[in-house]
Amino acid sequence: MRKTRELLPLEKVIFFRLKILEINSFIKENKKVFIFILSNKKVYKRTKSGNLNLRVNRVSRKINSSCNKMKTKTKIDKQIEKKTNSELVETIIAAKKKDKWLEVAGVISSSRRNSIEINLNELESKVKDGELVVIPGKILSQGELTKKVKIVALKFSEKAREKLSKAKISCSTILEEIKVNPGARGVRILR
Repeated sequence: MRKTRELLPLEKVIFFRLKILEINSFIKENKKVFIFILSNKKVYKRTKSGNLNLRVNRVSRKINSSCNKMKTKTKIDKQIEKKTNSELVETIIAAKKKDKWLEVAGVISSSRRNSIEINLNELESKVKDGELVVIPGKILSQGELTKKVKIVALKFSEKAREKLSKAKISCSTILEEIKVNPGARGVRILR
């Protein structure tokens, strides 16, 4: 492991072997401690601003420690310029205009590398009956969904749409939902 400058006495520096998903919950509990986290031979160092620096091959990239930070409208505009799918651009613009849908616009406008894909069996474990769930990504067909929910997503695979229609679960695109529900009442966003 590469030596780094000591920010605190050694007894206050804590080493953990965690998955990346567990990092955020740990950081929320221990805000005042600088953390060095070893995960898959990568070193994460907590900075004063609350971000995690990832040091791999002497290149430092920041990983945002809180997933709930929204992008600004200016940042979303810059990312829209790179998009070529007209339906996607129209959805991002519509979501950006409504304050309640701004978080969805930020997720959709990010790169394809960060896109969200959720199978039906994952939805089964994450949702409750009667919910209106928005997934800013694609719904895939693996598994079954038995709960009666309304699913709103950017895209649906053909088989997933067939399974949902057989189970009589309503599904619509984000653009359709923004037009019907501009205030985002009762919406739960899954990431």
